[in-house]
Amino acid sequence: MALDTLLANVLLLESNHLASINLPKPQPILLPLKLTIKILGL
Repeated sequence: MALDTLLANVLLLESNHLASINLPKPQPILLPLKLTIKILGL
């Protein structure tokens, strides 16, 4: 997978999280997503 495609997918997931931040429990994707963002240095 191209890096720009990966970044687009990460940003899409992150925006989906921000849109649903009022859910009572965090989604399981958030921990690996935040780890991925840390690795990418965003």
